[in-house]
Amino acid sequence: MANTGSNHFLDEPTLYPRLTEALRWLQATSQVVGMLAVVIHHGLARFSEANTREINVLVLLCMLMITFSVTIRYFFSRVRKSFLSQHRIHFLASLVWLIGLAFIGGGVRQSIGLFSQIDTDWHLAIFWTEFCLVFRGIWRLLHTVNRLSRTGNNPAILLGGSFLFLIIVGTGLLMLPVSRAQPPELADPIGAPFITALFTSTSASCVTGLIVVPTGSYWSTFGQVVILSLFQIGGLGIMTWGALLAVASGRSIHVRQSATMGEMLESNGLSDLKRLLLTILLFTLMAELIGAVAISGLWSDRPLGEQSFYSLFHAVSAFCNAGFSLQDDGLLGMGERWQVWGGMAALIICGGIGFSVIYNLVLILKSKYWDIERTPLFSISKQKTRLTLSSRLVLVGTSLLLLAGTFSFFFLESLASEGSSPLGHRWADAWFQSVTMRTAGFNTVDLGEMQTSSKLVSIGLMFIGASPGSTGGGIKVVCFMLIGLSLVSIYRGRPRVEWAGRSVPDESVKRALTIVTVGVMTVMLTTLLLTIFENRPGEFIDILYEATSAFGTVGVSTGLTAELSPPSQIVIMVTMFLGRIGPLTLLLALSRTNQGGLEYEYPEERVMLG
Repeated sequence: MANTGSNHFLDEPTLYPRLTEALRWLQATSQVVGMLAVVIHHGLARFSEANTREINVLVLLCMLMITFSVTIRYFFSRVRKSFLSQHRIHFLASLVWLIGLAFIGGGVRQSIGLFSQIDTDWHLAIFWTEFCLVFRGIWRLLHTVNRLSRTGNNPAILLGGSFLFLIIVGTGLLMLPVSRAQPPELADPIGAPFITALFTSTSASCVTGLIVVPTGSYWSTFGQVVILSLFQIGGLGIMTWGALLAVASGRSIHVRQSATMGEMLESNGLSDLKRLLLTILLFTLMAELIGAVAISGLWSDRPLGEQSFYSLFHAVSAFCNAGFSLQDDGLLGMGERWQVWGGMAALIICGGIGFSVIYNLVLILKSKYWDIERTPLFSISKQKTRLTLSSRLVLVGTSLLLLAGTFSFFFLESLASEGSSPLGHRWADAWFQSVTMRTAGFNTVDLGEMQTSSKLVSIGLMFIGASPGSTGGGIKVVCFMLIGLSLVSIYRGRPRVEWAGRSVPDESVKRALTIVTVGVMTVMLTTLLLTIFENRPGEFIDILYEATSAFGTVGVSTGLTAELSPPSQIVIMVTMFLGRIGPLTLLLALSRTNQGGLEYEYPEERVMLG
């Protein structure tokens, strides 16, 4: 007799609990084995060539088992309508796979020129199955991350763990022979060394841009796509992507998950979080696509396919403030072209200004110019939406830093090399360096030849970085502004930090001071270790430059990165990781919560400060 009672094995009501649990394990195992088979097929060329038929059969069998499992679980379910709604992505992936196989059997390869390069229908069916497996695997991964964020654990630990997982996966993919552009003198394909793959994966996942090998010539097209995927996912954060897919697929966001994501993205309430997530998705896609079209003229001399890939790669890299370039010399000598000082700079600023600021500006424009009462998802209060204090601090601070950086670079470099290049070119280079030094990592000039004074200005800009909730790093613009406002309040004799008719909570000021302190300690410790490991006493400013670039996830270098020893590379990797998750996030992850619930205060006593 079927067991229709309560089931402690599953989170779904079913007629056959134990059998359904076995089917779930079969589905999960088939997914893992199928993904490994795809990696072996395309990554380990020598092995896959000797076992091609067995691997192909295994891929088909895994996808068939997944489809069989989810179908049988549907018929076993006691609430099929709810089961179908909850697992519609699984059904859709299997249905699309089966429809694709039917079209392949009907001769779609001969009728569509795009598939004519594939020699047989069997190979096309294998490629189609692998694509469906990879798509479903990525979806399951993000769904798992999404479920972890519902547990209510420390958001800082979840954030750091998600980046570690992304780095590990990226390292494994970049170590495959298919990821490396094979030298012509080698008969057998080889993969990248572990330390090279780990450094590149860390730099891409942390959207830094520091490299030990040239991205365009060392990595193959597959490896470049892996790097592109890493900094696209790392730019927004894997937890953000998981929540985005949950909202896009119509899934509900758990209350605990809402609190976790709300703390990370600074949103208020569940509905506000959904609107913010969709704003992030739409703004990211629109900015990157428009930016790719705008800067495509930089590679107009290349074939259309290569031009499109270069444009998309650099647009995503600029928006995510990653700084990776497919050209070995970066954007050197291109500073006067409008696609660079205009298009690339706009992408960098948009990616570094912060999604909460973008969302605030969108709400202001909608409340003022657009009737949104007919769109419940984006409906807001009828009260006038104002520019928040955080947005004001970001916009004013960003403008001041951009202007100050531009004038500093122009005058410092012009005084040292007056008349070496046209006036317009010098202004364009100064503007772009001011933009890119705040965590982007591109360069239009030889950074190693810059004046020492310009390098010091660069270090200051890199240390400050971008805005909170953005794709950039550093101590953040808001923190920099709060420190400045604190000095103003002390000078004016005011007990609290005030600006724009608002008082800033003391807790925020304390956090800003903590972030600056931890940031300075991290940069100094990194510089000390690099100085010890590299033993280059005459290049201290370059070592400090490198350490600050890693901490601010900027990615600019005076040429020192490729020459670093393995211990120094490890130091830089750790610094990039700490810089990406942020000093405050690290402290929150390591801090202990007050489990006893006791609150008390000691008597106050003054101390001497000077």
